Amino acid sequence: MKIAYFLGIPALALFSAAGLNLNSCNKPGSNTAADCNTSSWTNYVYIEDIPGDKNFYTLPEKIFIGGGHAELEQRFTNYYRYWTGIELAIPCDKKIAAENTRLEWYCKSNISLGMYESDMGASLSGEKDTASVNCITVNRPPYFLFRYGDIKLNNVPELVNDPSEWAVYAIDISEKGMSFSKNGVVKKSIPGRKTLGNLQKIYLHFKGGGRIDWVKLYEHNKLIMEDNFEKPGQSSVHWIK
Repeated sequence: MKIAYFLGIPALALFSAAGLNLNSCNKPGSNTAADCNTSSWTNYVYIEDIPGDKNFYTLPEKIFIGGGHAELEQRFTNYYRYWTGIELAIPCDKKIAAENTRLEWYCKSNISLGMYESDMGASLSGEKDTASVNCITVNRPPYFLFRYGDIKLNNVPELVNDPSEWAVYAIDISEKGMSFSKNGVVKKSIPGRKTLGNLQKIYLHFKGGGRIDWVKLYEHNKLIMEDNFEKPGQSSVHWIK
């Protein structure tokens, strides 16, 4: 199995002991009837250069939530070969129009600017379309990403970003359009109105590893969800809506 060759037998043994099953992972965004009313995070790790749909694995909350953070560790030396992120599937009883939302998160990357590049970003996926941003430390298109429905930009120098220090990032979607900001300063925006549909999931990611201190979700500028990762080993998602 190519995954075993890439990760090495010791790594596979570690993941197996942690309750990881490389062959039975659901794809990001899957939300079965059994879990559609729950609010919990899943840590996905994607491995580059492994073809097909087996190029990722998941880790349980007991592994990555602790110390008041979601700790997405850099588990391999070749950081540029993989991405890690957390996903929250929106419970079935929450009807949230993705085109009226604001996602905020406080995070930092584990990778310094001394490394060649470091990605960081997030996405909000609706039942009809998606809004997403991917920043990078160097001006290297097409690895930037600014997507709002059918608008897809991959050469956005405004998204050159140093993720090595703690900062508040936000994706804001409204009738005015979509914008991305860092510490309250808008980095990129697109005017216009797109229909994304009911929000299905949110996803925050890094290339290599990173830490997320808190996540907040707003609808029409009203706070409807927050998680401070205050419970070791488990989600502490608090829905206000």
